[in-house]
Amino acid sequence: IIYNHQIVLDAQFHGAFARDITLGLEYLHASPIGCHGSLTPWSCLIDRNWAVRLTDYGIAEPLERWQKMGMISVETLKEGTDGEDIETSGAQQKTSVLYCAPEMLKMSEANRRRGVEKSWMKQSIEKRQAGDIYGFGMVMYEILFRSLPYPDKTDITELVEYIRDGSRTVRPSIQNRENMNPDLMSLLLDCWSENPDARPSIRRVRLCTETYLKVKGSLVDQMMRLMEQYANNLEKLVQERTGMLEEANKRADNLLSQLLPRYVANELKMGRVV
Repeated sequence: IIYNHQIVLDAQFHGAFARDITLGLEYLHASPIGCHGSLTPWSCLIDRNWAVRLTDYGIAEPLERWQKMGMISVETLKEGTDGEDIETSGAQQKTSVLYCAPEMLKMSEANRRRGVEKSWMKQSIEKRQAGDIYGFGMVMYEILFRSLPYPDKTDITELVEYIRDGSRTVRPSIQNRENMNPDLMSLLLDCWSENPDARPSIRRVRLCTETYLKVKGSLVDQMMRLMEQYANNLEKLVQERTGMLEEANKRADNLLSQLLPRYVANELKMGRVV
């Protein structure tokens, strides 16, 4: 949806999409699952009511473990994409690391190098929730600007290495800063913080996005309000034009009465031959 430029996505769409995603994350963070774990644009599906539904939550760590143990392979993951071609799936897998927080990338690399017999390193639930916030910041960037967080020509492998070893602070470049709400821009930068403890909670993210993007109800509710407003404006316009028509008819009647005898004028208005 966000890359289909035939669809106009204004601030109402931005706010509704952000609200739905944050509500889903807030639910997951409060549930026994605890976190999403692999939030990307491909895990945000839009239903027939234009509401965003989250999927693929809670599977990132098991997939890494099964792949390391040889139970599944990258080819298996590509083939299980339900109608997608392998090239598209491979591209998604390659770019999905851009939505992974730096500390998660470092832990994944450490687990990859550990022997199968050794215990699996895990992040605390708080750190994994902070990783979701980082991913949300990336997804939110795409919703707002309808472009990838990094330019198409970016070497993703090299970029990930910079993030893993911490040799460079890597963040997307925010477009049109002068036209963007400064508080919303500050929120995005907080979501991308290298320090997971410095990232905002999902509750704060939801409240801030609802405030900055002026979210009021679901997207369908907003569309219904717009339709109602349009209908009211149309009804008002019809009343104004009807009044203008009646006034014009009165002027025509007065003019006709001044030019012709009243009887003749009345007969002509009735469509009769005089």
